[in-house]
Amino acid sequence: FLYYLSIYYAIMLVAIFLDRKTRVLQRFDRTVHKNLLTFPRRQTIVLLTIPIFVILCFIKELPIRSYTGFKPDIPLLTYYGFFFSLGYVIHHYYVNQLEVFKTNAFILVVIGLLIVPVIDHLYMAQSNSSIRSFILIRALFSLQTVVLVFGLLGLAIRFLNSENQTIRYVSDASYWMYLVHLPLIAGTQLWMIDSVVPPLLRFWVVNIIGMGIPLLTYALFVRYTIIGKMLNGPRQRKPWGNKPVGRKLFVTSIENRFRLPLQKIFKGNNGQL
Repeated sequence: FLYYLSIYYAIMLVAIFLDRKTRVLQRFDRTVHKNLLTFPRRQTIVLLTIPIFVILCFIKELPIRSYTGFKPDIPLLTYYGFFFSLGYVIHHYYVNQLEVFKTNAFILVVIGLLIVPVIDHLYMAQSNSSIRSFILIRALFSLQTVVLVFGLLGLAIRFLNSENQTIRYVSDASYWMYLVHLPLIAGTQLWMIDSVVPPLLRFWVVNIIGMGIPLLTYALFVRYTIIGKMLNGPRQRKPWGNKPVGRKLFVTSIENRFRLPLQKIFKGNNGQL
């Protein structure tokens, strides 16, 4: 997806450059928002389901599998591009009005979850090559995608829309984790493929390595460097006593959240490590 994301950004830059002269994109943008993407209208859910269904009809297998070829897969490029554009519209028009997505959020999530066994039954009961099964499965996939996107977004706004330093930190680190996690996870799985380690323990080993190393490298080498600035914007390290050195530098680079417990532990030594 990162490969496709670079293509979308290139297209967006060209579109913005051309729109400065023609204003066509701005007029189209306002028209789409006014007539189609007006939440929480129910018909908006239906209207978003239709283009997804059309795109999925050009994709041979569902669920969608990862594509690693250099030549872009046009149906996949279109499918991901649709959600890239939808994200742009939501950010552009609703960044300060996200409360509208709370409407019927729980119901949308329930509908999305109830569709899962229906699709599973269709896969098992009928041949996926039949026209009827082909159309029905893609229609349900399309509807499920839309209701889960807006349902989960609404639940997140309802229950997680508050300041939390841990979530904020992981959110900042998530882009870096996304960039580096795949070779770690794939390498760990290959390393353990013929081992006698039980599957459940393998699961935890892979996840600890796949998440732990990216988090640690983000704290030490990314967050306060030019890489972190490019990914998330500048972050300032809050002061803690004198200029950090040695182990103290290691601790301060992890995050301000962990400083208070450390100060309590070492308060007998004036907080010095």
